[in-house]
Amino acid sequence: RRFKSGLYMEAGVRPEFEVFKISGKPARLSLPVVLGVSLHEYFQDTNADDSWFGYVDIGANLNLPLWSMPTDSGSRELRWSLDLGVHTLILGSTVRDINQAAGAGDDDVQVIGKVGLKFNY
Repeated sequence: RRFKSGLYMEAGVRPEFEVFKISGKPARLSLPVVLGVSLHEYFQDTNADDSWFGYVDIGANLNLPLWSMPTDSGSRELRWSLDLGVHTLILGSTVRDINQAAGAGDDDVQVIGKVGLKFNY
């Protein structure tokens, strides 16, 4: 059977909390949870059969303020921060099979760490 175009939905929440301050600026912890599902033939297996459940992403992200720099106009500032995070993906069978075919492993659970430098203006 041929694969068809599908329809996908992602829904989630991301509560965020101030956990402490660094030089008077808040360090923030967010706890995102995202559910990815097929609304119509999106997560298809090799037989083109649809699976409703795609994945759940459960994470923890910590944003640590580093420094701020005023801009030329003085009305805004450039704020730098460090983002640290860990996410656990719980995969549905179709997504797990796609990962396995791509050589990314055949586990139902994947753990992903991230480190990033962020700036806001």
